[in-house]
Amino acid sequence: QARKDSFITDVRPLLQPSAFGGARAINNLVNLIDDFGSEEVEPALRMEILTKICDNAANHYFRAW
Repeated sequence: QARKDSFITDVRPLLQPSAFGGARAINNLVNLIDDFGSEEVEPALRMEILTKICDNAANHYFRAW
């Protein structure tokens, strides 16, 4: 549970509208998810991550992805 709480705390700043800056932002988010284990991310948090990306990321973020 502590590991999960730490992951959630670490991922929240990466989902702020100002955090979607391009390749570095993508790298940070992907590395965090990969280190935690993508299979371990709960479905509700997966949806939140995807929703935040869709709602806040600019075209350059998607091109870098």
